[in-house]
Amino acid sequence: MPLATYPNYITHYYRDSPFRTLSELSQEDCRHLLHELELREKLPRRLQSEFYFEQRRRYELVMREQFKSRGGRPFRRVPHYAVLGETEIWAAIYPSCVQIPLTDLPSESISFTYTDSFANYVDRDLDGHPIPRKPQYGTVYRLEELDALFDRYGWPGDRWKTEEDWEHDLYVEVQIWDDAPLRPFVVPANG
Repeated sequence: MPLATYPNYITHYYRDSPFRTLSELSQEDCRHLLHELELREKLPRRLQSEFYFEQRRRYELVMREQFKSRGGRPFRRVPHYAVLGETEIWAAIYPSCVQIPLTDLPSESISFTYTDSFANYVDRDLDGHPIPRKPQYGTVYRLEELDALFDRYGWPGDRWKTEEDWEHDLYVEVQIWDDAPLRPFVVPANG
């Protein structure tokens, strides 16, 4: 798929404030915050799962090391998350979003997984059902590798809605490993 045919922007979906991640919190602080949030509203299923958080902590370390080995420069211990283009999945869960042109993000600060990073690195879903492995899973990709990735495997698009083999290929996830390029898109808390 030529560069011009896939989205040239990313979308970060969020609830209250953009570019905050539960992975930055200790396990105790994360549990406390989730408990407070659950008192206000129903949480997405993954945020109610200890298995999800165990796996996320594990694969975030793997992603960081893979990104470094591919020439990336992670300034953060854990990434901020977004999707390449948009997705109705996260738009239905989170009321707000920030969209950023890819040209505003240094290549050495972003990586991509060919689906949600959970399905990319974990071999079973929250119910214990297997997530079939695909050749494009299990790694992060750099911006410069996207043309070849999409030439080989195609763009996931909405195929997950109708094709059983694509049920886990929901979107292309973006991991942002540096806060600096995000500052123009974040409104300070005090105004």
